[in-house]
Amino acid sequence: MRRFGYWFCAGVFGCILGVVWSVSWIDAASTYDFPGKYQLSAARLFWSITPAIDKNADAARALKFSWLKVSTEINRKEKKKISNVVGVLGSEFYFVEQLISNNKITSKEINLRAAAQLLTYLNRFELYQAYTNAALEEKLKEFSSEISTADPATQENWYREVMIRSYLKGNIDAYKASKGELVNLFEKHGQDLPTGFKEGVLSFYEGVLLCVAKKSADASLPLARASKNLSQHPQLTTNFLQQDLNVLLLGRGMESGTGCNDYLTNVILSGV
Repeated sequence: MRRFGYWFCAGVFGCILGVVWSVSWIDAASTYDFPGKYQLSAARLFWSITPAIDKNADAARALKFSWLKVSTEINRKEKKKISNVVGVLGSEFYFVEQLISNNKITSKEINLRAAAQLLTYLNRFELYQAYTNAALEEKLKEFSSEISTADPATQENWYREVMIRSYLKGNIDAYKASKGELVNLFEKHGQDLPTGFKEGVLSFYEGVLLCVAKKSADASLPLARASKNLSQHPQLTTNFLQQDLNVLLLGRGMESGTGCNDYLTNVILSGV
């Protein structure tokens, strides 16, 4: 009995240490990191048993854990099955959707951040698999009406993803409008980024979306502009291509044929 008590106390103490470590680990982590699979899984497991004292702080950590799971899985340098990519996007999409729908977030700012993350997952998921959810579409419209109150980073994520989604859905007017919002945001809050780099980013999205739509001839000019501009800023370009799950756009675009494969390869080489 005494031995059982000893091991029970040791187990509880170990869990407490794990919980403290997991919170410290996720707070120190950057959304641009690619942590080890087992380290991330262990931290998320311990975090999942941590009492949610501050609901908003807990929600922010939940979003970061989810993003690290998706981005690390997708950017990991190993051969991936599309079914695995779709699986992780689907599971994390559901995780964030539940976070929003169960009213676990009381901060408007974090709620908008969650919506932008959800939209990113949805767009990348729909590159490979059709998805229909009328209730979700209505919810996204509600978020869209409030997005101008969000911080610049959340607005950038939102307008970028609305731009991508609008183009893929064939709504060119909405595509142009959201692209205009993104340009305005870059001008207002992107003073620390070189002008050529910002122009290269916009040209990349224009070109890669044309490739995803299998319009390789039309994609040649914007992707040539993207390669030229981005090659002047290789480190920024490398970071950019690894962010926002852009690798999935690249992969889908390169499947459109030799032309797009070559154009997008040149863009990738701009970051070398």
